Amino acid sequence: MEHLSDEDVSLVILDLKMPGLTASTEIRRLRLLRPDARMVVLSGSECREDILGSLSAGAHGYIVKNQQTDQLIRRLRYILSGEMYVPASLAELLPETTVASTSKPIAELLKI
Repeated sequence: MEHLSDEDVSLVILDLKMPGLTASTEIRRLRLLRPDARMVVLSGSECREDILGSLSAGAHGYIVKNQQTDQLIRRLRYILSGEMYVPASLAELLPETTVASTSKPIAELLKI
């Protein structure tokens, strides 16, 4: 991933369970290396702790792998447009719960 510092990168997609790597550590490292790039976690996990951990590390979005191709593309474009995307299942959290990287309540991020 070190070659990313020499490239024009607008989007980085990370798998939550990368062999030999920790996604949250890599998100933090890549945010320092490429602060303008949008970071997205693509995972099979719908666990709220995984989602919140990724967002807290600095991810701009979390997409569950069970998406249709057109849905995946729409969500990636949404994130590239400057928005934050999280699965709807995250709305089950209490509204006062916050994401550490933004200090905003989940309800505000989801606009619920």
